[in-house]
Amino acid sequence: MTGQHVKGLDFMSSTENDWKVCGLTACHNYWHYGLYHIEQGNFEDAFRLFEKEIGKRSLQSKSTMEIVNSVSFLYRIKFEGVPVKEKLYDFNEVCKNHLDDHVLGFNDVHYMMACLGVDDTKSARNFKDSIKEFIRCGNGDTRDAMNTVGLDLCEAFTAYENQQFSDAVNIIYPKRYQIVKLGGSNAQRDVFNLFIIHAALKSDDKKHQNLARMLISERDCLKANSPLTTRLKAKMYNTSI
Repeated sequence: MTGQHVKGLDFMSSTENDWKVCGLTACHNYWHYGLYHIEQGNFEDAFRLFEKEIGKRSLQSKSTMEIVNSVSFLYRIKFEGVPVKEKLYDFNEVCKNHLDDHVLGFNDVHYMMACLGVDDTKSARNFKDSIKEFIRCGNGDTRDAMNTVGLDLCEAFTAYENQQFSDAVNIIYPKRYQIVKLGGSNAQRDVFNLFIIHAALKSDDKKHQNLARMLISERDCLKANSPLTTRLKAKMYNTSI
């Protein structure tokens, strides 16, 4: 990324034209810029950037990395209570073509997220069966990662989408520190951290409410003055910002 970082990310105007001709690099840069809008709570701007650049470029390239990043992007907004189902349909259609690939655990979990996000229960069920068969007959790092934590994360997302928030937390929180084995960068895997927090916030188990408080405090220590964390705190105390 070129240009100088100034307040409000004004450098964007000087780099956008460069990004437009950089293919997948541009798409990924726009994704990071879109995360800034989500962090700030600027969901209209985030959607505008998604439709104009991120999602559009992902569907044109069909790059698996950018497809799963788009699914992740939409889920981050979904966690904020903003409807994204209609925007997920095109990505689920692409993901369905990769349900038996099992190239990277990080991708597999996002394929499941896409299926669940549009209530494609048939594809989700078939995908889960494919993962179990891969674990039974496959080998290598991806197989081991899916066996250790990937399938559990898929099960946790399934429970979450079925409004079984307590089950979602019980399934995945004990394996929280194993998620790194799935691959992806810290920024990419943060969607899973947010997932656990939102599941804990929605759980009717008091222990999970305490867990949510701990995870939000941890997030606050790692990134002070974060508007996203402020919104999480508001949800925790059921107050308005």
